Amino acid sequence: MAVEITGATTQVSVGEKITLGVKFTKEWGVLKSVDWSIPGKVIKNYTCNFAQGKLEVFAPPGPGKFAAEFHWVDGADGRVVEAKCVFTASGKDVNKTVSATFDVKRPKLDSYTSATGSVKIDGDKMGLLGPGITWTAKVSPNGARAGLIAFIQQIKPHRVWVPGKKWSSGGVFVLDGAAGKSKIFYAQQTESLSGGTATLTSNDSPSNPLSAFPAALTNTGEDAFKIFVMYQSSAAGSLWVPLGVLAWNWKGEARRGSTGDPWAMHGTPSWSVNPSGADTLDFPEWSKYYPNLGYT
Repeated sequence: MAVEITGATTQVSVGEKITLGVKFTKEWGVLKSVDWSIPGKVIKNYTCNFAQGKLEVFAPPGPGKFAAEFHWVDGADGRVVEAKCVFTASGKDVNKTVSATFDVKRPKLDSYTSATGSVKIDGDKMGLLGPGITWTAKVSPNGARAGLIAFIQQIKPHRVWVPGKKWSSGGVFVLDGAAGKSKIFYAQQTESLSGGTATLTSNDSPSNPLSAFPAALTNTGEDAFKIFVMYQSSAAGSLWVPLGVLAWNWKGEARRGSTGDPWAMHGTPSWSVNPSGADTLDFPEWSKYYPNLGYT
């Protein structure tokens, strides 16, 4: 959205592209510099694809550049953006400040709940099963423009077979998903946000295939997850921005005496029990995709 700083009030939604320029009369002289004052949390860009989730911070325009481009992440009404300008007229510098007011609308995360199963062995799998966890997020527009909402999940896996190999991200969060998918959103799912409250729900059952390494006598799993509720306005050039996040995890170990024996749980497994999500302004960032980690 291109906006001229003329003292007007404009309504926008989080994630929308805002391009600001200064409108002035020739009597003011030649525009020499602009110092922008922009309240709230703003970013330059957010890229999210299978290769990476990368946030670019906003920096004021450099010398000789008078327009500012950014995206708001948080919402509030009555935000006054100021452009402190220096004009050159008749060989002298003249200082003038112009402003515009923005009502920045952000969808409201009404609730973000989950229900969990338990860590156990089921056939060839050991993990959080039953299903392991089911999430339900309810989002209302709260004055924001119609758009889409979706889940993006990150995983920090550490799964080990002894003797055998491991499947690990090395202690960092990566984008979760399955091979061959066309979208980064969890379960390939988006929901429309328009008018009334929208509900986004899905589930996960993370587990280790016990038969992955036939000689293995011990198998451990310890995964941590963050699943974000994201929103994208329908306005052209809008970015996906976060509304909420829910953290969860599971840990368990299975053993057998020999390759001919059945697997059994060992020790006391643990997992997040019905965790709740909360509002967030933090973006999911990653540089790797779970299916591409491979065994090492």
